[in-house]
Amino acid sequence: MTTDALPTGVRAALRRVDALIEAADAPDQVLNALASVGTARVAEMSSPGASGVVYTPYDVARQLVDLCELSIDDSVCDPAVGCGVFLLAAAERLWARGASVGRAAAALHGADADPMSVEVTRAVLTRWATWRGGEAVEFDGVVAADALLDEVAGWPQSFDVVVGNPPFLGQLRSSTARSRQRADALRSRFGDLAGGYVDESALFLTRGAELLAERGRICLIMPASILAAASGEPVRQLLTRQLDLSAVWVGGTGVFADASVNVVAPLLTRDADASDGVRVVSPDGGVSTVPSPGDLWAEVVAGASGVPRVSLAGAPLSGIARVTADFRDAYYWIAERVSEEAASPDAPRLATVGLIDPLHFRHGCASVRFAKRQYDAPVVGDASGDERYRSWRASRLVPKVLVATQTKVLECAVDEAGAILPSTPLLIVQPADASDVWRVAAALSSPAVSAWAARQGSGTGLGKGTFRLRASQLADAPLPTDASAWTEGALLTRQLHSDGGPPPSHNGLRELGRVMNRAYGLRDADALLDWWLARVPDRGRASG
Repeated sequence: MTTDALPTGVRAALRRVDALIEAADAPDQVLNALASVGTARVAEMSSPGASGVVYTPYDVARQLVDLCELSIDDSVCDPAVGCGVFLLAAAERLWARGASVGRAAAALHGADADPMSVEVTRAVLTRWATWRGGEAVEFDGVVAADALLDEVAGWPQSFDVVVGNPPFLGQLRSSTARSRQRADALRSRFGDLAGGYVDESALFLTRGAELLAERGRICLIMPASILAAASGEPVRQLLTRQLDLSAVWVGGTGVFADASVNVVAPLLTRDADASDGVRVVSPDGGVSTVPSPGDLWAEVVAGASGVPRVSLAGAPLSGIARVTADFRDAYYWIAERVSEEAASPDAPRLATVGLIDPLHFRHGCASVRFAKRQYDAPVVGDASGDERYRSWRASRLVPKVLVATQTKVLECAVDEAGAILPSTPLLIVQPADASDVWRVAAALSSPAVSAWAARQGSGTGLGKGTFRLRASQLADAPLPTDASAWTEGALLTRQLHSDGGPPPSHNGLRELGRVMNRAYGLRDADALLDWWLARVPDRGRASG
């Protein structure tokens, strides 16, 4: 394809590159201009979001290429090449190591399902080669293909480095959900790894592992949820058996200008050497080392962010309670029946995530938006309806503990009377013995279980430092081992709990934390207690 056949914005971006090269401007300016050709391509795509396409800044691509520690003889593959920013960074690194332009061109391989993006990549790399080597070379390893499903013609059997930013295609949104035909094709190719709601970016990790040579390295940008999401667990387990998790680059939420998503990039290596731990690398160059987490990759980010490591030996919560979550049906049932308490004073109160704080049900204390309307004290009226609704309503109007999601510590409130209806995505913990609600609340309100939960789900929340546990994960929460201290903690939990009044005091929570540390057999755990208290939301909490 000639340059004239490229989109208008891409041609304009390439002319700016040509002008910089002709003016012999600083290398950083030329490299950033070459990389920014990708922004022009993305801007002219009709629906880049639906394809999971975002522009990766050159500095980010360079950091991840550097993390892979390219040597002059390495071959490089980007299985979702987009507009070539990672291959550009790899070309520059190989050239800096002493490779000729021709040698670098032969080492670079990429594929993308969008033929136009492949042509843009070739145009970018061709200009880089002319700039750095004064010669025109062909980049035959960059081809139009779907690297997940196609056997790519002309590629070698394996690569030393696989690096890139594959499309994020979450399956819970209709705009990025797979078609039935593609879902069937991926399941045929990857088996159970492609089941359920797994993001396609995780399948690129699997494909990258297949492409790795002996002692190869793979580093792909992923949504941080891949560290702990249930849908990605089969992929994590497979890769943990095959490769070593050597490092995790923690990008956070500010990497992409056009997509606010929390991202990481695990570095997996096929290396026979025993690992001394996992490096955690931040975009500013900071590096720390944490113990190897097995297949629970969330432990890496949790450890690096200061979440205390706790060793808990108690039986699981599931032994005394059932943990569940509702589907969207319940949301729509409630939305049809919600009103202000003043209009239906005897109706069950509505609980949302925003109304749950640690041992504080904020109903009537804070307004809440639900089903596109604002309420001061929402209740759910009208017990009539179809049998499914009546059955669900009866199953929820029981003594229970409600647990919020997207939090920095576990936050729960108690419904001892069974008079509250929960809305998704609250988790519902129903003890087998209704009198155990305070014991359950005490355990879930402990510093130890919050630290355990943060390590289970680090990276799964939308906000910085937040996590979101699944019901099945919360069911595994360890219970206290010291029965006497646990009983003391349950009594204190009941005293501190506030339903519609002021929140528990800071000092009251500190005392509860001390008691529950004893209940879990944790001595000299002041650091754990301080970590927990620092993450408990304030919201007008008194110190005394």
